[in-house]
Amino acid sequence: MINRRAAALAMVVLFLLTGDIAAATSIDISVLWEPDARDDAQVYMHAANIVYPIRRHRIEAIYERMQRPDLDYPILAFIAYNARADVRTVWAWRSKDHSWFEVMTHFGVKPDALFVALPDAPRRPYGKAYGYWKKHRNATTSRHVSDDDVRFWISLRTVASFSGMSIESVYARYQKGEKIRHIAGDHHRNEGDAVAKSSRNHPARKNKKGSSPGY
Repeated sequence: MINRRAAALAMVVLFLLTGDIAAATSIDISVLWEPDARDDAQVYMHAANIVYPIRRHRIEAIYERMQRPDLDYPILAFIAYNARADVRTVWAWRSKDHSWFEVMTHFGVKPDALFVALPDAPRRPYGKAYGYWKKHRNATTSRHVSDDDVRFWISLRTVASFSGMSIESVYARYQKGEKIRHIAGDHHRNEGDAVAKSSRNHPARKNKKGSSPGY
């Protein structure tokens, strides 16, 4: 009886995990340019593409190889952009089972380009790597920085640049419990509302024939 329950539980867990992965890998590359404004994950990927622009044909060459583009693409774009390296070369190095921090430093992106000095240390699990960086700065090694650490700090930088907010402001909202991706989504939705409102308040001028100008 116990074995049957264990097997059933394992099947449920497997279903949930594979469903999550399938949902992630089904994110079409087009969201990098035209995200669904209701989906914070898509907007965050779009934000990374805006802040760290890469030519589409280079992204297309490796995008489908990512099992979790929602997690990996922003990091990949950050490293390639800051290192001025071909995104395909960066992904090839990552594919050799190197951690993201190892990939970053291999291509010459220093830890100081990742971490940001803040008024107070971030809550777990990111505080440990931050504390080590505060003491060692660019001498920080991959032993002390996980992939999750890299994702966190890149998300802070990305969303701050995308939204026009200071990193400290984004961090303050995160400390209050707001997800960083949601901050990006919130900005994108508000920006869209502002554009729509502006269009209503300032309709396009019409030419003498009564039609809108062609621009």
